Amino acid sequence: MVTGWTPQRLSRRARTDLASLWLRRRLRRGEPYRSAPVWATVAGADVETFNLDTLSYLVREIFVDGCYEMGDLGDRPTIVDVGANIGLASLYFRRRYPRASITAIEADPDVFALLDRNLRRNVVATHLTTHHLAAHGRGGSVALYRRAAKPGRLTTSVEAHRGGPEAVDVPARRLSELIPGPIDLLKVDIEGGEHGVIAELAEAGALVQVRRIVLEMHSSGDGDDRVQATLDHLRRCGFQLLMGDGASDLRGLGTGTAIVRAIR
Repeated sequence: MVTGWTPQRLSRRARTDLASLWLRRRLRRGEPYRSAPVWATVAGADVETFNLDTLSYLVREIFVDGCYEMGDLGDRPTIVDVGANIGLASLYFRRRYPRASITAIEADPDVFALLDRNLRRNVVATHLTTHHLAAHGRGGSVALYRRAAKPGRLTTSVEAHRGGPEAVDVPARRLSELIPGPIDLLKVDIEGGEHGVIAELAEAGALVQVRRIVLEMHSSGDGDDRVQATLDHLRRCGFQLLMGDGASDLRGLGTGTAIVRAIR
């Protein structure tokens, strides 16, 4: 049996990497965002990034704080990472579960190029599938909003008010079409697009194929009915929900975000 790293060991290793990133950021000269990626090491993996500040944030959030940790998924889990960015969450899952089969999905074409290289450099090809597309409530194509001067920025979104002034058309597919069978973990972080994705999965009957979900929930304000609708979809499909630090609901979320864990 291949033994993965524990969350505690991953966190300890990542703290060392964070210290190195902090020093590099202190010594940095010039603009923080690079059109030509820079290299860094995260938990023994060599990765490329457009921005050391963004990478530091992701390392702390994913590896140190364990925001996507979902407990024991078994020896050979099937994991789908939606909104994979440059691949840090997928790398966390791969370190945690060395025999995992991972599907990583990223819409931004520039970010996807780094994601694909980062994962193929560090994950066995037979256990990896990458897709350049936006998981969406419909297929075809969709406008993706971003800031061209800040490649890899974490707020890129299919929602204009979140993403930025530049719109690029990217391929889109229904996520249910990419879930042909049971999966152990679905991770979703797509800056407001999660509501349409969960609704599409529920309507297609695909949510019953998913064992556990961790998603970053985004709200546009107290009048955003999509939040409650998304939670209702999950509950109707038999999931027990845990919000953020243990809250039982998302009242008071306002225009913020919260991590939601769904377990059956």
